[in-house]
This record gives sequence, C-alpha cells and structure tokens, in this order.
Amino acid sequence: MNDRVKAEVIWSALRDLHSNETLERAVGRYVRNLKGSYEDYLSIISTIRKFAKKKKLSLLDAAKKAAESYQS
Repeated sequence: MNDRVKAEVIWSALRDLHSNETLERAVGRYVRNLKGSYEDYLSIISTIRKFAKKKKLSLLDAAKKAAESYQS
C-alpha cells in the first residue's frame, strides 16, 4: 500500500468514524475494504501512535498529522 492510499485510508476513517468506535477499528475497516494486509494496518496504526506519543496529541489529532505526512 503506497503513501497516497494510506492517507486516503486515514482520511476516510476519520470522516466515517462511527459513534463509540475506536480509530483503530475504523482504520481496519478501510484497510479491509481496500484488500490491504494486516501489515498495512499495523504500519498505519503504528505511525499514528508514534505521532501521538512524540507530539503528545490525541489519536484523532495524530491521525490528521499522519495523513498529512503521507501526502507530502
């Protein structure tokens, strides 16, 4: 999965986050819809978590930053 697709997955998950659903579950849903692998899912989630820890952000804010980094 290339960086552009990873950014699309994150933006889609953020846009379509269901009530009482975790970001991880939403990302997993979109990775599965695109026939991505578990490794793709782990790559995206680990990037988001690294941003959250490094910048002391919430997961949602970190996801936005991660998507922006994939696009640049």
